[in-house]
Amino acid sequence: MAATEQAIERDAATAAPKAGDGALDEAGAEHRWDALAGGLRTLKLAMEAQSNQERQQRLYRYELKARLRQPSARWWERRAAALYGLGSDYGASIIRPFMARGILIVLFAALY
Repeated sequence: MAATEQAIERDAATAAPKAGDGALDEAGAEHRWDALAGGLRTLKLAMEAQSNQERQQRLYRYELKARLRQPSARWWERRAAALYGLGSDYGASIIRPFMARGILIVLFAALY
């Protein structure tokens, strides 16, 4: 428990940017988000081996979110993932794509 609290304090301390070390902080954030995405990928593959599709999908969603929090993620990648998340909850929702399609049909009909 003490190790967890120390890790939280360390991350909270490094989350606030300090004058003069912006590149160092960005590199640290890149490394942390990359490590988190790698860990989630490993867990996702373990759930695939156990045929636990519900947890596998959830871990995939978290992996995508972690990957997109990396400072090196491109702007268009973030926008596409945001639309994917909004439109289908990262593949977890069957209803959302139909709702999005219905909204787009009504919107384009109104514009026409």
